[in-house]
Amino acid sequence: MLVDETLSTPPYEKSGCRFTYKLPSKFEYEIVGRPIEFGVSGKRSFYTGNSGVIRFTTEDRAPNSSDPPLR
Repeated sequence: MLVDETLSTPPYEKSGCRFTYKLPSKFEYEIVGRPIEFGVSGKRSFYTGNSGVIRFTTEDRAPNSSDPPLR
């Protein structure tokens, strides 16, 4: 009940973004949201992990923990 139904079933897309969820280790997680079609459905990609900080990039690539925080 905490996650929207459209995000709990493949292809994990909502509002022009595709979301992925990874578990790099037993106590870590990563969530990435990227435009389905970069430049058309969005121009920013987002990343968050255990720190809870949301980070982003305006480049057409997967965001990561080195990108600047969203302000």
